[in-house]
Amino acid sequence: MLKQDLNSLFTNPQKKNEVSLFRGLIRTMNQSDFACAKEYHGNKGYVKHFMQYRHTAPKERCCEIADVLMLFIDEIGNLRFTFLQNKRDKKIQYDPKLPLRKITADPVQWDLLHYRCPLSDSMNTNLPTDCLSSAILNSAATYGIFLNERSSKEVEMSYNIARDMTLATTRAISAKKYKRTYDISTVYNRVNFLNGYWEIEGTTTLNDFEAAAQSMLIGTPVEYDNFHHRNIAEKFLSFALTCLRDEHLNNEIDNFNPNYERYYATLRRCAQRYEVNIEEKIELPYSLAVVEAKSVYFATKAKTADCRWHVGGKLLFENEEIYNKLQDENAIVYIDSHRIDNDLQRFLTLENIKSKTYIVNYDEDGVKLIRADWYKSIL
Repeated sequence: MLKQDLNSLFTNPQKKNEVSLFRGLIRTMNQSDFACAKEYHGNKGYVKHFMQYRHTAPKERCCEIADVLMLFIDEIGNLRFTFLQNKRDKKIQYDPKLPLRKITADPVQWDLLHYRCPLSDSMNTNLPTDCLSSAILNSAATYGIFLNERSSKEVEMSYNIARDMTLATTRAISAKKYKRTYDISTVYNRVNFLNGYWEIEGTTTLNDFEAAAQSMLIGTPVEYDNFHHRNIAEKFLSFALTCLRDEHLNNEIDNFNPNYERYYATLRRCAQRYEVNIEEKIELPYSLAVVEAKSVYFATKAKTADCRWHVGGKLLFENEEIYNKLQDENAIVYIDSHRIDNDLQRFLTLENIKSKTYIVNYDEDGVKLIRADWYKSIL
């Protein structure tokens, strides 16, 4: 269950801040087989939009779009997504039977999410500029408020749609980054039928949030027969491959995700549903790109790669320089399993490798990364 999995990541979860908790939520979601989450906190998610609030003259503002982009995929391959902005309140002793009715939030970001504004500039996020404004349901933009549960030493989360949050005062808001109070009108756990789809208004617990997400009641649907939506699906699914891979790279072998390989099949089934090819458009981390170096791959600083494990032209290195990279603890080295030759065999016999090293493997379910030390142990 989501609540147990998230709280088990921390010795004392009630003392953790917002960032620690939503990163724990991302990790937990990425270890499931129905959801994928990508962080957009801080400068990773800065976008520009024109504020819509009636007390403010339209003017371009800049803010982060949300902390997390979440994707939900059902057994058929249908996709939903939501941009979830997390908040943290340690003062409230939360009882899920007494739902949350007020929240403090940034007014510029609230304006973006509440009105689902088009992005005038997606900046470095690579997001479609109409990812919010073209959404079918309001749950494309949501809030998740982490709260300390009164009856335990655990953290709970109240899930709310941004559209159900209204400014508690009629005073004008400005571009200044100060908190404002918002009233929440959510009828929790009520499911509505809107624009041909079911949508839950809100949940009071993490486990209810998980159940609603698994039932495809959270997030706006991406329609497979809509050409524009297929473009969104292609972009977001490429993000999903990246997120799943990054989550796996950040885990030690003892934390090997049992759903890791199975989830690639889920993503591939979703890609087939929307008739998009994501295996050749893998989005790499914003700080890394991978350069081909004969049969050995390693990372250099760049933003994205346009196709599988390549960026720009081929950059060849002499073998000695390649293997020097294996001694660099800051390097991330990839070995292409398509080229099981003397170079790969030479690598497998090396000792004292300091870099993070992975075997890049391909099969009918997509691209997989296998930690090299684990790979060597089974050969």
